[in-house]
Amino acid sequence: MDIASNPNLEFRRRLARRKRAGRIFAAVTFAATLIGLIVLAVLLLDVLNKSRGWLDWQFLTSFPSRFPQKAGILSAFAGSLWLVGLTAIFAFPIGVAAAIYLEEYAPQNWVTNLIQINIANLAGVPSIVYGLWGLIVFRPVIAPVETFLAARFGWLPVLAATGITGGTIFFIGIVLAMMICKIRGGMVISTSVTQRMSESVLPPK
Repeated sequence: MDIASNPNLEFRRRLARRKRAGRIFAAVTFAATLIGLIVLAVLLLDVLNKSRGWLDWQFLTSFPSRFPQKAGILSAFAGSLWLVGLTAIFAFPIGVAAAIYLEEYAPQNWVTNLIQINIANLAGVPSIVYGLWGLIVFRPVIAPVETFLAARFGWLPVLAATGITGGTIFFIGIVLAMMICKIRGGMVISTSVTQRMSESVLPPK
């Protein structure tokens, strides 16, 4: 059976080649990921092995101290948990909701196209740029809000001043949420666009 008598034959051959190439690519990327995980596991085991004499309950539940025997990571550990949780609360619903709205409900015009292009471009901005922007530009804007909330809910750890800049976990969480919102939104938009392109190219079964 030649191609002229069966127009779908060449398409099926190309599709089979692409599937084989896709399986090879998936195997290569899986091997690369596995190598990275193995290296990470070796490093973690090495760190745990060297810290057996120091990593105990007292180290995890003590605050920093100028005495090594009394020093711990409680404040840093608790602050990290607060920061990650607050960032997720801000970033996840806003990023996903904005991406779904732009892709599924917003009218497709030059404004939405411009926003989607900027979302894709912002994914390449280094994290230090967001940090400097938050400290120099965004901090003076949100300072009155921080003061208002601290006066009424100052007992919350997220509104306590930290560091030499006097910023709060609330402020840092917002900056980090802005930094990852464009990644979350870009992932949803890219997934939706890729799925639509695949549906438009592949013939119906």
